[in-house]
Order: sequence, then structure tokens, then C-alpha cells
Amino acid sequence: MVNVFVSLDKLAQKLASVRLLQHPQDMRAFAQSFGVNQPLFSIIDVGHGKERADFRIKEMLRTFSDNPTCKHIIFGGCHDAGYLVNLDQYKHNEVKAARMTLLESTLPARGYMELPNFKRARFDTVFRSEPLPEYVSAPAAYQPPAPPSVPVQALVQAPVQTPVQAPARPVVVAKNQSPIVSPTPVNVKPAAPVAQSPSTTSSSLATPSSAASSNSWATVGKTGASNGNISIAPSNKTSAKKRYIYFNKDGYRLDEALSPRDKNASEAIEKRMEKAGRNLCNHWHLNRGQCSNGNFCRFQHEPKLTPAELNSLRYKTRSLACKRRDCDKFDCYLGHQCSYERDQGACPYEPTCNLRSSHGMDKTKYVRYDEDWNEEYSK
Repeated sequence: MVNVFVSLDKLAQKLASVRLLQHPQDMRAFAQSFGVNQPLFSIIDVGHGKERADFRIKEMLRTFSDNPTCKHIIFGGCHDAGYLVNLDQYKHNEVKAARMTLLESTLPARGYMELPNFKRARFDTVFRSEPLPEYVSAPAAYQPPAPPSVPVQALVQAPVQTPVQAPARPVVVAKNQSPIVSPTPVNVKPAAPVAQSPSTTSSSLATPSSAASSNSWATVGKTGASNGNISIAPSNKTSAKKRYIYFNKDGYRLDEALSPRDKNASEAIEKRMEKAGRNLCNHWHLNRGQCSNGNFCRFQHEPKLTPAELNSLRYKTRSLACKRRDCDKFDCYLGHQCSYERDQGACPYEPTCNLRSSHGMDKTKYVRYDEDWNEEYSK
């Protein structure tokens, strides 16, 4: 039994962008053919949304690891450190660990080599051993689909199959292997991202107020008709405004400008880190108090930062490049484009800029998505 969990449209866009496919639609034809001759072979399109592939893979791993009729599991997620916590519970259980083989393709994430009792395998004639190349301009023959087909990021993960175990048959749980630096997409429907578990990126890069007031976007919907009631309660509409993430025509993520930085707040967080000898935990402070390391985190969680300090911390994290230039995480706090080039027209740190790969990119907003993945195109 072989299950491959993937954001089909995003992977297709990535493969087309690096000229491994002539047209993104070829990927769907391949996926349909994949299961024709083998009834237990499936490529499952997880659609668009963070962690959808991860969730499926983890559940399949849990289900078949406890299934007495499952003889062996081949797990193809070694590129992703996010699965380590799921495998850790088996590392000292020699019986269960012996029933699992860790499938490696690209360089395994740190931590997998330290897992004892697991078998390991490589199939370099089947899976890529090198990450997919960086994005190159799409073939001239390919024209991005017009709305409502959505241009968005090609979630690149080198196609690594994801088998999962079935009774009396070896099962492989594998996820499309994610290459090194973020893959870049071409325009295509915002299908589900091939999930990539260990994401350190998260920051809402859209300023709701500016997004809502922009007349370059189609309106999301019409306001409902009045029911005749009048309320004198304070309006809370501003807090209910939608958040958006933006992309250009090539599917590259665009960052919204941050609020002006407060000098005193910036100095305060620098002094705090210097005094403690530890940096602030970006996950905790910028991702709504969520940190997978919990009490074992070696970075600072408490005390909480003031709004001005949070904004200053965002400036710091925006100077670091997100690994995925087609990032679709609303709370990604890393940078996706050089703010100097965006706001000033040129970057004074050209040779050493962490975001120099974004220099020269199209800065025009082409499509935006709300948190329900509804898309709107610019007029």
C-alpha cells in the first residue's frame, strides 16, 4: 500500500517552474495513472491549507504502527523534522522500531540520524537525492490561468512518495520531500500545499486596514441588508476585519509594510536579550503563544512583550528570509521580499542582504487570500 500526500496543483506549479514538466496539468494526469495498475497505490491531493499533509501522514503512521496485521512501514518524511516527535515514542521500543524503515531522499533533517533501532533505506533511482532547483521563469509557452484559477505558490517538495501500511502489506508513509530554500511557484490554483511540517515561518503580512481600503481589489462580498434594528453598542468591526496574504503573478509572497518601529522598544528588547544571554522565542511571541518546545525551549518566553516591542521583534525577524518564497502561512514572521528594495527602490546591502534572492522580483500585488482561502484578483 503506497500513499503519497501532496498539494497536487502546487507541486505541479513548482515542477513546471523548474522545467521538469511542460505544463502543470501533466502532474494531474500522472497522479491519475499512478493508481491505475495498482489498486492500493494512491496519490492523495490534500488541497490547500497548512499542515494538511502532515496531519494525514501522522494519523496513518499512528494507525498502522498499532495495527498487528501491518508487517512493515516505510516512512518517507525524513526531510521534515516535524515528524521526529511522532517517531520518538518508538525509538526505545525495539519491536515497533524494527517494523519501520526510514526512507531518505534528500539530506535528512537533524535528529533522524540519532534515532536508534530504526532501519534506513534509500532509492536514488526512484527519488531525487538533491533538492529541487531554485525557481526559474516559467516557460514562455505557459500562460498563467486567468481568474478564477488562482495563482499561488507551488509548494515544492521533491516528489517523495508517501506509502502507508495496510494489513499484511508493507506500508509507506511519505510526504513530498521539501527542498532546501523555498520553492517558488508559478500561477496556479491555490491548491493545498504539500505540507511541510517544520515551519519556522509565520507572520501575517497583511495590514487589514490597507487591504480593506484598497480599491485595486475586487470586493469580497456585499453587506447584508439591514433588519431594521438599530444598535448603539460600540462597534467592534475593526477587530473583525479579515487578514490577507498577497502574491504577485509569479506566485511569490509579498510582504506588507510594518508599522513604524519604536526606537525605545527596539533598545528594550536588545537589552533584555543581552541581559538574559538568550534570544527571544520568535514562535512564542509572534505565533500567538505557540511553541512546540514548551518548557524545554532555550529561548525566552516570559514576560510578554508590549505591542511596540512585538513590532520591533517583527522588524528583526523580517530581516531573515523565509525558506519558501511561495509561503502561505498567515502567521509567518520571516521575510519574503527585501523591504529596502520595496520601499526605497534599491537595497544598500545588495551583496549581503538575506533577502537578495527577492531583488528584482515583481512587487505588484496580483492575488490575495483570506484565512478561508478565498481569493481575489487585482483589477
